[in-house]
Amino acid sequence: MSSLQSLERSGSYELASSHRSSPIVPDLASIPVFSTLGLLGDRRHQSSSAGAGPESQAPGPSRRPRQLFVANCGDSRAVLCRSGVAIPLTDDHKAAREDETARVEAAGGQILFWNGVRVMGVLAVSRAIGDHCLRPFVIAQPEVTILGRRADDELLLLASDGLWDVLTNQEACSLAKRCLRRARQRGATRQSAARIAATVLTRAAVDRGSRDNVTVVVIDLSSAAEPETISRTPSSALTDDMMSDSASDAPEGAASRRVSSDTTSSNTLASSASHQSRTSRPS
Repeated sequence: MSSLQSLERSGSYELASSHRSSPIVPDLASIPVFSTLGLLGDRRHQSSSAGAGPESQAPGPSRRPRQLFVANCGDSRAVLCRSGVAIPLTDDHKAAREDETARVEAAGGQILFWNGVRVMGVLAVSRAIGDHCLRPFVIAQPEVTILGRRADDELLLLASDGLWDVLTNQEACSLAKRCLRRARQRGATRQSAARIAATVLTRAAVDRGSRDNVTVVVIDLSSAAEPETISRTPSSALTDDMMSDSASDAPEGAASRRVSSDTTSSNTLASSASHQSRTSRPS
């Protein structure tokens, strides 16, 4: 049973619904873009002699006052931190997932073991906006989760599998929450704190030996009523402090590698409702 199915049955996290068959939710304008991108990509692929483009695997959040909508297509993951507890909002679209295996085989494809379980022995993910050469086995149709918002929702964490390969949901959420809190205590704005948390998570994944691309987005869902403070400490210095504070979380024997500022990129997206930060490290 998947993690989302478990949540649906227990009802312990007020999961409103999980739409598995249709990529479109009424009045949710952001979701059809997945199907549109998939169709446009397929047409562009058909009219070009070039090979298939890179896959897209990022879950997309759309924040509403009382509900949170998360659409996922690929093996990036969205995890909500609520009262300190990590709640997975997506199921990775891996070729080894039983329901995805059944879907691929029903479409006439095969799941083969070639350096891991892969669709047609090629791709480890079973859904992606790209990889048009593997249609109709690899589809661009997302799974959509709708979650009722609560006052104790603290942060939303979106990340590629480069993070989840080496950190558990709870480890990542606990580290992000701690970084947000400590950065704010040391004078960082909410935007800077989110950027610092995302950078620390990226570096932690590298320190733990991640060998895949690492992209992290931290969205602060805490109360917007808290007044902003002006950061008087450079973000880079705060990030280094956070890394020192989190060093004890690394497993014994983990590499002590650091990501230099010229190989780690950060981008902060802010709105009145949420503060996001994305940081990625290419492999």
